[in-house]
Amino acid sequence: SLPHLTTVIASRSSLKQRAGRAGRVKAGKCYHLIISPLLSELEPEPTPEMLTIPLDTVGLRARVALEAADGETAARGTTKTIL
Repeated sequence: SLPHLTTVIASRSSLKQRAGRAGRVKAGKCYHLIISPLLSELEPEPTPEMLTIPLDTVGLRARVALEAADGETAARGTTKTIL
């Protein structure tokens, strides 16, 4: 199965950051449609997305893509530098 991202409830820090963005450029408000008991149960910080999905397939796909690109440049007689 392919790795995928899932939709989760925001963390408290994400809600605070979003509220801080309201009104920066022009007048605005931020409304969080969440009940108070659930608010206290939210995680303080979000889990980094890199920790929620396996990265092995991403790494393998990147390597295959780089090797394919190297094969194309070798066939044209050019060099390729990857930083």
